[in-house]
Amino acid sequence: MKVGFTTRDSAGNLRRRSLVLINRYPSVEFAAANTNKNGMMASIIRDRSGKLLPVGASVPPEYLYLTVGPYRDIVVGRGAPNGLALISSPDDVQTMVRHGVIRYCYREERDQKK
Repeated sequence: MKVGFTTRDSAGNLRRRSLVLINRYPSVEFAAANTNKNGMMASIIRDRSGKLLPVGASVPPEYLYLTVGPYRDIVVGRGAPNGLALISSPDDVQTMVRHGVIRYCYREERDQKK
């Protein structure tokens, strides 16, 4: 598992990004706030079927003890998805990896059903 950081355009602004790779598979990506919202980063939460969770939806049990909220509360700009997100500080690599592992496991479950 690897976590990488870069800066690139997203939602109309140049912002810090992080990518979690598991078994060489890009599992999740985080984007930083474009304003000073304590430097927080957000990554969209998807359900077991891979669909984006809408704001206000019940979170899967794996996310119950993690900080979640609307993606657009953190990442504001053109093309930003409107869904529920995991919110993390940029130095909380453990939470980013946890999110990546959850999504990777969901993908593995879907592949086994095929």
